[in-house]
Amino acid sequence: MTIKLTAIISTIILSLVTACSDSKENDGSSPLPSYSQDIKKDLDKFATELAANTKNNIFKPTVEETKPNYYVITFQTSDPNLMTKDTNTDSTINDAVNAVWGSKFCTAELESIILKYSITRVEGRILNSAKFLAMCDGSTSTTQELLEKDIQDNLNRIRYMSEQMDQLK
Repeated sequence: MTIKLTAIISTIILSLVTACSDSKENDGSSPLPSYSQDIKKDLDKFATELAANTKNNIFKPTVEETKPNYYVITFQTSDPNLMTKDTNTDSTINDAVNAVWGSKFCTAELESIILKYSITRVEGRILNSAKFLAMCDGSTSTTQELLEKDIQDNLNRIRYMSEQMDQLK
């Protein structure tokens, strides 16, 4: 890996780590915030608090239900370090950067919301950037593991449909 590429990756990871660090980070000694009985309202509150803790590196969160029980929280950024995208970067580096974002996004607060409402999955996307993606489903699975599970589930569906089509012949 070249020195320039190492510097770029370090800058991106440092931006995510410092931007998303919370000085009031929940260390388990204080109770989790109280939430309402409205999924979208609770996710909005979580996203707004997460954005506020990033020193404005991510902002303007929007929450939408993309399919039943599946939510996407989209953030905007104007941080040049988060907007860097080197086309020579390999997938291992992108996976590492997404892992850092995932650890900042999939907090105990988000997991408590997921478990409270039995949400299937919540994605956190940073737009105007290298499109960082984090997924959280209330388990200990990483974003990469969840993506691999989705791929396997889709392959299984395709196989099943193919078998069904073969039976119709």
